[in-house]
Amino acid sequence: MLFSNLIQANLKTNMIGKKIEYYPKTESTNGDAWELIKSEEDVNGTIIITDNQYQGKGRSGHSWFMSPGKGIAISIILNDKIKKHKALLIPLITGVGIIKTLESFGIKASLKWPNDIFFRGKKLGGILCESKFSEKLIKQLVIGIGLNTNETEDDLPNELKSSATSCKIITNKAFQREIIIAEMLRFIESELKMIENDTRTIIDKWESSCNHMDKPISFYHNMKKLDGVFVGLDSSGQAIIKINESKKIFSSIIID
Repeated sequence: MLFSNLIQANLKTNMIGKKIEYYPKTESTNGDAWELIKSEEDVNGTIIITDNQYQGKGRSGHSWFMSPGKGIAISIILNDKIKKHKALLIPLITGVGIIKTLESFGIKASLKWPNDIFFRGKKLGGILCESKFSEKLIKQLVIGIGLNTNETEDDLPNELKSSATSCKIITNKAFQREIIIAEMLRFIESELKMIENDTRTIIDKWESSCNHMDKPISFYHNMKKLDGVFVGLDSSGQAIIKINESKKIFSSIIID
């Protein structure tokens, strides 16, 4: 069972995580976050955690598996009025924060654009950001994070055994999930401070952890499969891909 007081005892943030909503079991922490936004005014920095998320969502409608009592499923609510054109930077910043967190626990993970966490070719975690916009600003933002933490090989469904991993499988040791969450929130809050004035540093940090930089990739765009070389990100976080010696910019693709 997750203990909110243990997270807060280890928390080193100014805003994120000061208020924690814990649900023993829930369909989706992101869904709970949006319900909380509807019902309460002062929710900035609130996090939602659960021990059992049984209908977790991934990008493009995919589901996210969580082993009850072993994984991490968390959603962060922000309403800091971030500029709309910086929306694509949010999952990148979150990814960098998670990479730093994992490094602090001895795990050298990598990033796949725009929102996946990998370790040696296997998926370790994922990010799902959902926003509501005004004309020029992000009015409300929910950052959903799933991280395979204490799952064993036996916990993973058969269809995921060859493509997924966990912190415990990687290191052969169990982790206190509350400590990982507290560290993750610290790193994410620190990285978010750069979003207004230091976009280039965000991009550089993300690119340095990307597992397909300057490598050939296959990807889907508008239901069509394409091939190219991933050469980096533009200043807004869009993917730059070289196709037949011509560089093209994409805001939404699915990389194989």
